[in-house]
Amino acid sequence: MQTLHGILRHLAAEPAWQRWLEWQEVLKAWPEAAGRERQHHAQPLYVQRGVLHLGTTNAVWAQQLAFERLELLERLNQHLSFTLKDLRFRPALSPDQQLPSRRVSPVKGRAPEQPGIPKLPCPHRAPLATPCPRCQAPTPLEELDLWRVCALCRSADIHRGL
Repeated sequence: MQTLHGILRHLAAEPAWQRWLEWQEVLKAWPEAAGRERQHHAQPLYVQRGVLHLGTTNAVWAQQLAFERLELLERLNQHLSFTLKDLRFRPALSPDQQLPSRRVSPVKGRAPEQPGIPKLPCPHRAPLATPCPRCQAPTPLEELDLWRVCALCRSADIHRGL
């Protein structure tokens, strides 16, 4: 039977764990690097081959941020322990996925309603990720098709010998 220290050391060496730690760094660094206004109109979606893909609230913001891409990339890399190669922007956030504003919401966990702006459902958009059935973490469909759980849950299964 392995010790807890041995299990943690083995887990820390897993590529999936390293990617998860890097992703957490990106999520933490984005608001600081993006600035107050930009962080409300774009949010990180995923990193693939060193390229950070970000979803924006609309095409105008995707284009604007694409023009500012090199400056944003430089600022973001200053906050990371690894280096991103590039940033890619695409309209991907429906109104209910936008980051909440700084105003206090009357209902805990909900963004405040914007007066005069109707909330329209976006049924034509697919969800960005499906929750893992075990831990509820957003998981790419490919991982669920392959293992029926996310990479981190699969890694834990391997360590338990399942």
